[in-house]
Amino acid sequence: MNMSRIEKLNGYFEKEIAKCTAKGAELTEDNRKDEAVFAVIRGNILDIFRTISSVAQENCGGDEEKFREFFLSKTEQIPQNWRISLERARSYGDAEAAHVERVKIQAIEEIKDAFAQIWGEAE
Repeated sequence: MNMSRIEKLNGYFEKEIAKCTAKGAELTEDNRKDEAVFAVIRGNILDIFRTISSVAQENCGGDEEKFREFFLSKTEQIPQNWRISLERARSYGDAEAAHVERVKIQAIEEIKDAFAQIWGEAE
């Protein structure tokens, strides 16, 4: 397995999670607690997918293609409920809940973009 791709992916997660943590702290310090919550949410999504990367490494026994398939399947499967929740929040006029779901969906799109770049699949 080309570990450098997985290492790059894990490095991406570490860097982005650190940015979210720092941004959340900065926003909290500036008394912008609502915005800080969104930074924490983004960091949590990144952390979830960092964990999925670890699970993929363990489950795929050194097969890079299996890793790729497993990881990408989770990037499609997990956000399905977020999209449903976004539509539900919109239908109820709940702007705050809708924004939370948009933050989560945006985070997964960024993860997918980073994955594509690391795997050399970016358009």
